[in-house]
Order: sequence, then structure tokens, then C-alpha cells
Amino acid sequence: MESTFSHIFDNGTLSIVGQELKEIPSELGFQYGYKTSTLTLSENLLTTVNNLEKFSKLTSLILDNNYLSHTQNFPSLPSLQTLWVNNNKIESLDLFLNEIEAKFPNLAYLSMLKNPCCPNYFVGKDTISYRRYRFYVVSRLPSLRFLDSAPISEEEKREGRRLASMVARPKPEEYKKKAKEAAVEEDRALPVEDNLGNHKASFGVSRYIYYGRQSEGNRFIVDEAL
Repeated sequence: MESTFSHIFDNGTLSIVGQELKEIPSELGFQYGYKTSTLTLSENLLTTVNNLEKFSKLTSLILDNNYLSHTQNFPSLPSLQTLWVNNNKIESLDLFLNEIEAKFPNLAYLSMLKNPCCPNYFVGKDTISYRRYRFYVVSRLPSLRFLDSAPISEEEKREGRRLASMVARPKPEEYKKKAKEAAVEEDRALPVEDNLGNHKASFGVSRYIYYGRQSEGNRFIVDEAL
């Protein structure tokens, strides 16, 4: 079947730019995946990164000027070193970094300018907000050498290490786990109230905290010693 889009392949680089693609064509992986090191899909209409599994040797992935959100499911690409996603629709920095951290362990160059999650002058944010953003990204991705339009400085590396040591984050697969046992017995999880239905509602700080099995906090307890 003849392709309805134009593309250029030259010396390991596959470029499909400005073709109004809404998804990555599956035939590309079969034809070029095994021999492509750089894939450029800028200025399309992409909302998802499907059909990348065959590109197992990618070192650079350019996805600028599309419609990608933070809810992506990238394939595992240990060889990927460069990811450009400028001018997309990425809102949640934390969720997007979860995916990058899990799928691209050797990423060295990342650019997310002109996304809602990137607080820089393109989206009306000040310098302080952008510095905090850089510190946080470096803390999550310590292998980075270049972020957005500038290399990672020694100060940013130090601050990233400090932040990472302060916050021990569970691995992405740990978030769905629950504690094996309730912190207290179920019959003691909530206070016993007499004359239910005869008391007035009150506002303020409650003396009671729920520590039962279904507590949301238990979803993040992964220490086997607990």
C-alpha cells in the first residue's frame, strides 16, 4: 500500500515533517525501525506516540510542534539520548517525568519549551519559577546534560542531588501497591460515635485520623518492614 505522506530517510535519519499526521504510521517501524537512529516528526498533529516499538535503536526523537499531552506511553528505549517535545500540550510535569524516567534511563538532552508544564517566558512565567523547574527536572533525571536551551550547570547538579536526597520517590510501578496490613485494626480505624444522626456538623480540625486499610496513604507504603 502506497504511503499518503512524504518522508526522507538519509544515513540513519528519518524525517516526516509537516504532514498533518495524527499518529505514527505502523509501516514506518517495519521499513525503517531497525536502521533509524534519529526520528523527526515535527509539525504534525500527533496526540500519541504509538508504533515506536520497532525503533529500538533510536538515539534522538524530535516531536516538536505537535499536540502531545503528558499522558503518553512510550516504549522502553534505553539507547535514547535526545528528546525534543517543544511546543506541545504537556501540562503535568510530574507525570511526564515519570514516563521519561521509566522509559529513557540514559536521556542526556531534553527540551520542553512552550509547554504549559515549563514555566518560562514563553508561557509568561518569571525567572525564579523557571529555575525551580530546572532544579526539579535535574533531581528527577540526574543523567541530563542539557535542558531546554541551556546545559545543566554545576549548581543545578548540586541542587538536583540535594532535592533527590530529600524526597525518596517510589518507582512508578510501586504507586499501585497497597500496604499488606492495616496500620491499626479495622474496628479501631474510625472513632465510635454515640447517637449517630443526632449530632451537629462541625467545622475545624478533627482529632481523628483514619489509618485503616483503605487509606489513600497506604497506596504509597511499600516498605516490607511495615
